[in-house]
Formats: sequence, structure tokens, C-alpha cells
Amino acid sequence: MPRLVQTFVAAAVSAAAVSSVSAGLVIDETLPRVVINSDEYTATPNGYILSHCVYEVPHNAESKRDESTGLITVTAAPEDGGHKLGDIAPCKPIVDPSNPVLTTHSLGVNGKPARADKRRQLQLPPDYNGWLQYTAFYNETGFDVFTSVMSVPDVPKSEPQILYLFPGLQNIDWIPKVDPMPSQAFDIIQPVLQYPYFSSDSNGKEWGLRSWYVTVTHGALMSHEIPIAPGDSVICNMTRLGDDEWFIGSKISSTGKETNQKASAATLETQPWAYNTVECYGCDGCDTYPDNEFSISECEISSFEHGAADIEWESNPKPAKDLLCNEKTTIESAQVVKFDFQ
Repeated sequence: MPRLVQTFVAAAVSAAAVSSVSAGLVIDETLPRVVINSDEYTATPNGYILSHCVYEVPHNAESKRDESTGLITVTAAPEDGGHKLGDIAPCKPIVDPSNPVLTTHSLGVNGKPARADKRRQLQLPPDYNGWLQYTAFYNETGFDVFTSVMSVPDVPKSEPQILYLFPGLQNIDWIPKVDPMPSQAFDIIQPVLQYPYFSSDSNGKEWGLRSWYVTVTHGALMSHEIPIAPGDSVICNMTRLGDDEWFIGSKISSTGKETNQKASAATLETQPWAYNTVECYGCDGCDTYPDNEFSISECEISSFEHGAADIEWESNPKPAKDLLCNEKTTIESAQVVKFDFQ
């Protein structure tokens, strides 16, 4: 299946959008893109986000949201000088002001679901498959640490637009495509495996690895992508550093190479929902999945006050409507979750 990757044209960004971002921040140009109702959207690991609001940040960069101004300020890591990279204002569409920042549903006028507004049918591409398999765990007091080890499966025989595999933490229980769009502030932090690995020197035999922070107001920040081979594994680390600050880390087990970021915002104060997830854009059958299983093991979830949580994963509590092969989730224990595709 051909990838839907469109070249980002800088001239298309409005003056308002450009002025909200300093030159030190890089707008991603690698991930699959599509035009929805005249605005361009990027396929992120939690739905389509307006493309000019998806940023790649350097390894160990730090972002902090000022609740009084609404700006997210991004700075380089202390070891890289700690200088300011730029400010991110709340994301706004460039072409149609009624378009949402993040979407996983077909839209009608003013962002209402298309089925509820027959005057204008704005259909998402059929290629967004959503969360095809996942496990969920909730603790009302929230978590401070979620660590795990993510296996790297074989690459699929055929390329989807993009396949995402990840553990993650969210402030609310929102599942893309299945649930209505969130009506309140939302975020997810997540170490993410993605295939294909978008690099000019990639031979199609590697996965990409990033750490992500996705919001519904400001778009998404992702760390620099690094390649990782099948058979390796990823040490995943989401750890609270302060009241509303988190470390989001992805480390290759065999080499020790890392791609991390830190994020701070009021919505990150409580992250009571934990997930392990398979999400895809453009999967259309068994060949667009790995031949072997994918696992997230050594899961440890804890709070500083109460210690280790008694993890009780639930398998696909809000299941995808359309499966594509023989997708299956197996909860072997509180520490081990496996996903099969064939």
C-alpha cells in the first residue's frame, strides 16, 4: 500500500501560525498527511492533528505550559545549553476556523459529527483504523510511574501508512474513533514504536522510536526519531518529576540509545488511565501487521504515596468495530500483555 505522505508547504502556513512559533522549533514533515476539509492533518499516535501543530523536539527537550498565557515554552536540555527553542500558542486551523485541532471522526458543520449535520458531510479518510487492540487500567488516585519493556516485532510484509505500538498514560479515558471527541482538556504521554521508519537511508527493515506528548489544544510534541531493529526491545519510562511535570523516555535495550522529552502542564497533574495499545492508519489486512507477536512486559505502575499498584488490565473495554486480521489481546499477568495479529 502506498504511503500518503504530502510535502509540507511553508507558504501555506498563515502569518498567525508562524508568529506563534520561534525558529528553534521544527514542524514535522515526515509522518503521513491528509487534507480534511481544506486543512492538512498529520497521523499521530492518537488521531489526526493539524499538521502545522505537530513538532519534533530535540532529545531531552523540556516543554512547560503557562496557564496564564496559554503558551507552551520549549527549551533545550540543560546539557545542550538549556536555551529557549520557542513558544507554542494554542493551535488553530489555517483554512477553515471550524476545523478541530484533533479529530478521529467524520465531521459536520462546526465540528459536529457528520451524521448529526446533513448540510455538509466531511468524511475522514477510511484509512484511519483507530485503536485496534488495547488494554486499560484505571486508578482514581492516579499514577506517578509507569515503566515497561516493549518488544520489537518483525516488520510487516506490506507497509501501512503508519502502525503505532505503545504504552501510555492519559488524564481521561478517551479512545480515538470509538469515543466522541473529548469535551474537556486531554493529553497522552507515550513511548512509541512506529512503522515504517521514515528516513532517507531506511531499507524498510527497521522500526522508528520516539517519545510523544499529545494534547487537544496545542497539538503534539515528539522527540527525535531513532531506528530500532526487530528482535530488540524498548525500555519505556513515564515518571512524574513534579506536580505537573513528566519524563517520557524510550531507550533501546541493546545499545542504550535514547529519545526522550519532558512535559509540564496542568492537565498532567493526574494521569489515572494506563494503556497498552496497537493503533494503525492504513492497515488493510494481515500483511500490514507483523507476523509474530508483540508484547509489553515488566509492567510496573506505582504512586509515590501508595507504592506499587495492583494492576488489573482490562482487554478492549471499548473494542474497535472493524478488525482486519486475527487481532488478539492476551493478558498473561499484571506484568505481561501480548498482542497477536495472524
